Amino acid sequence: MACSQSCFDIVIVGAGPAGLFLGVCLARWGYRIKHIDNRELPTISGRADGLQPRTLHLWRNMGLKRSFMAHEPGRVYEVSFWDPAPAGKGIRRSRTSPTCPKYIDARYPFTATLHQGAIERILIEDMAKNGASVQRPWSITDFDHCEEDSEYPLQVSFRHEQNHQTETVRAKYLFSATGSQSLVRDRLGIQLLHRDPVSHVWGVIDGVVQTNFPDIRPQAGQGMNTAMHDSLNLAWKIHQVEAGFANKSILSTYESERKPIAKALLDFDAKYAALFSQSVDSMHQAVEASQAPGKGEGNEFVKTFKEKQEFTSGYGVSYPANELNWSPDHPATSALFLGRCKLRPGYVMPSANVTRVVDGNPVQLEQEVPLNGSFRIFVFASKPGSSRQALSDLAVNLQKPRSFFTAYKRSDEATVSCHERHNPHSLLYTICTIFAASRDDIEISEMVPSIMARYSHHVYADDAWDVRVPDATASAHAKMGLDVGKGGVAVVRPDGHVGCAVQLIEGRGTVRALDQYFSSFTTKVVGQRVATARL
Repeated sequence: MACSQSCFDIVIVGAGPAGLFLGVCLARWGYRIKHIDNRELPTISGRADGLQPRTLHLWRNMGLKRSFMAHEPGRVYEVSFWDPAPAGKGIRRSRTSPTCPKYIDARYPFTATLHQGAIERILIEDMAKNGASVQRPWSITDFDHCEEDSEYPLQVSFRHEQNHQTETVRAKYLFSATGSQSLVRDRLGIQLLHRDPVSHVWGVIDGVVQTNFPDIRPQAGQGMNTAMHDSLNLAWKIHQVEAGFANKSILSTYESERKPIAKALLDFDAKYAALFSQSVDSMHQAVEASQAPGKGEGNEFVKTFKEKQEFTSGYGVSYPANELNWSPDHPATSALFLGRCKLRPGYVMPSANVTRVVDGNPVQLEQEVPLNGSFRIFVFASKPGSSRQALSDLAVNLQKPRSFFTAYKRSDEATVSCHERHNPHSLLYTICTIFAASRDDIEISEMVPSIMARYSHHVYADDAWDVRVPDATASAHAKMGLDVGKGGVAVVRPDGHVGCAVQLIEGRGTVRALDQYFSSFTTKVVGQRVATARL
């Protein structure tokens, strides 16, 4: 049906961190966006004020970290505990604790503090580079679903807050990020998730403080960080659906994956506030426990303190089993799925340092594929002598007519530039190959099948030493929990969370297992499709 009104892929209401981050992702991936906010100006100061370690890691993957660091944000590596001094004479610092303890494998073990207004401006500028902007000050006044228009089924109306001009558009999706004052939530009857207030009073002050206190630090906004990860979770799923790769059913996993995170955040805040009001001795035990993963587990404050550090760093977030995160109950039933390694479905892929073979650059493996909406397929090829036949069979079976690899090839594959590093075959996946060998011992033309060698900038030597696995001969394999003599294949979702891990074997078993995994949510029949009952 032809659209007589202005038509958009998505209408975004609200230009805080959640709305802006969604806009950044979808604008980069070529979607037409109508983005409004009822405020005349963006946030100037205050509100949340920093990025946590996992969020900073994500911003680097998006190429935004440099813009963020150009503001010279503060780096909070530790928190301090202050107690009354003896005889009541002032206060003294009694203990310190790292913001991100060593047992958390974070690339950036600190909180980077910068007020929300500056963070929003970085996102607004990035949207502008991709042809998107926020219209101000506009408010949503109504929306309706029109069944006769299957392509743009939503009709959304707006009003300008100053001159009262009105506008109505059509859209495929409507996303509201306006917090508690949401017309969309009210109209849909969605209750706001909240917790009863606790009896402990906290205060957050935004201002310039004249003091001789030695280590004043602002408190970074966990809500803002969580909101951006909410938006990323939804953005890549919308992209996979609109690109024709995934069924619309995956959109329901947004709520099942992210709602528990919001609930956990609220529960934690309430629990932590109560525990923090307990004795000084309890806090001291918590600080000591932060130095080592095994200390103080019996103390409730200690346990909560350590959960806080994992949770607020972002590295403690995991998603439950569903069609995207393999488990023994998944429709994919191959015996080749790895259920007992460190590549845990639903968790962020472990970080690893490797050497890029084509240019000898030491790189961070998990950062090598930028956030572009594609699945990342990491082939840990073990020792070259051990994997030659398995790699050859993997390449042969990937090219079978009904494999996931072949089913979603680009229509313009023959004319794709030879300089395209990430998506020469499909916009929906990138293949990386990692050998448990030194760079000098790897010859791409001889050791990598041609279809995988097309990703020459994604062939790596697992030859970097890592302090977390000091005795490993191949640290990346070790950190993934993979045998250097056998290897394995990991499918990592566009948001960096592991989807599944599969054994790398000779024959067609590896590709069959991957086909089973993708068949649980793809739009086309791939491999020998198995039953796809909803999990």
